[in-house]
Amino acid sequence: MKNSSLFKLLSKMPRSKIRRWQSFIASPYFNKRKDLEDYANYLADQIVSGKVPDDFSRKDLFLAVSGEKDFDDGFLRWVISSLLRLTERFLAIEYQESVQHNRMQLDLIEVLHNDFDGIREDYHLKKIKTENLVVENRYRLLQLEDRRYLSQNDFSKKALLQDKIDFGFEWSLTEALETLCEQKNRAQFMQLEIENSWGEWAVNYIEHNPDYLNDRPVIHLYYLIYNSVCFPDAFEEIGRIDQLIDEISERISFDKLRSFRVYQLNFCLRKINSGDNTYLVKCLDLFEKMLDKKLLLDGGFLPIYVFKNILTIGLRLKKLEWVKRFVKEQAEYLNPDVRENAYQYSIANIFYAEKEYEKSQHALMQVEFTDINYNLDSKALLLRIYFETEEEEALEAHFNAFKIYLIRNKLISNKKHKRYYNLFRFTRKMSLLKSEWDYKSSEYLDNKLKLLRKQIDRAGSIANKNWLNAQLAELT
Repeated sequence: MKNSSLFKLLSKMPRSKIRRWQSFIASPYFNKRKDLEDYANYLADQIVSGKVPDDFSRKDLFLAVSGEKDFDDGFLRWVISSLLRLTERFLAIEYQESVQHNRMQLDLIEVLHNDFDGIREDYHLKKIKTENLVVENRYRLLQLEDRRYLSQNDFSKKALLQDKIDFGFEWSLTEALETLCEQKNRAQFMQLEIENSWGEWAVNYIEHNPDYLNDRPVIHLYYLIYNSVCFPDAFEEIGRIDQLIDEISERISFDKLRSFRVYQLNFCLRKINSGDNTYLVKCLDLFEKMLDKKLLLDGGFLPIYVFKNILTIGLRLKKLEWVKRFVKEQAEYLNPDVRENAYQYSIANIFYAEKEYEKSQHALMQVEFTDINYNLDSKALLLRIYFETEEEEALEAHFNAFKIYLIRNKLISNKKHKRYYNLFRFTRKMSLLKSEWDYKSSEYLDNKLKLLRKQIDRAGSIANKNWLNAQLAELT
């Protein structure tokens, strides 16, 4: 039963949404079958309780609700199929109810015009014109308004037709830039050879008509984002992006706001990954803004890689108290399947930052990650602990075990393999050099250090490179 689509959908809903789902199923407008309502209520109560056994079966569900002794598999299949269809309808309606900026009001105007001879159409057209609308809704409103006048044989509204043309152009420009930004962003991670003359037209138009950006913050944002993705080394207007997003954050949809913030965040992360640590503070500030608006949640959960990124940046900025609050407050948003492991990993990193190495190791022992990234980072953290506590034999054994892990794990990409192997390889070399410090000549040690620095500089990608360089500096 737990593997059914119905159960999976319900399991991902927060408690408040499950209760609304029950009310939806109980509504005779959508469902007139009392038996479906009974099954829905039982499932909801079981999921909310969090005590559903792993071997909970369809037969268990049938017997618990029906009270009958003989299992009717065909009937229960119908029940589950019917509830699944109702659930998907509920999710669609919930989404429509949450959509911002008057889309439903525009739908109402459409219905009144088409099916009810325009009753109260003028009232709603006048009412919606006083509200802030995003570009696509402003364009649709002009279409509806123009159609209303035409239906009354009023052809005098030339300005209205001009507005419709202007807003149609603005909408087209916005859509073209949005698709271009998405295309260029995806090209950062995969081979993507797509011709986009529409997007190129939009960029070319703006570059030849820069004043068009005035008082058009959404188009301005997409143009800046395009430049931040395509020319990150020369781009310096990240503050302007922040300003424009703040200006329109209350007038755009949740998804659009999240998209803008993610573009902004990705730019900062690319800068950090290229070695520009001046963006660490900006990145953490963005994470805080997105956490506050729930923009980082995916399916109601905070992804574990996002959780780890925030933890890492907070620790790199030495904001220990902030990190402790973050872990305590945000761990509850992690998927229950990974929550405890992510929490223990975070605690291990906090103890490490406080130089409580024994406590850090103990916390790491509680971590059992199937996620490759967390697994690699846990092993890297243990490596750093062994080095800093000068446990040479443990470090050597850990290094050898890690080589075997890399060979056996075929899911690790070549890029990740190189990054983490370089960390382990150079940390081991530092450890060996450190062990010779008291009895080798200064000339020998200097030559070894110079050689090691050259090797690190030439190696390219290295995990925890800042830590590696800091430890190397302490040897000098």
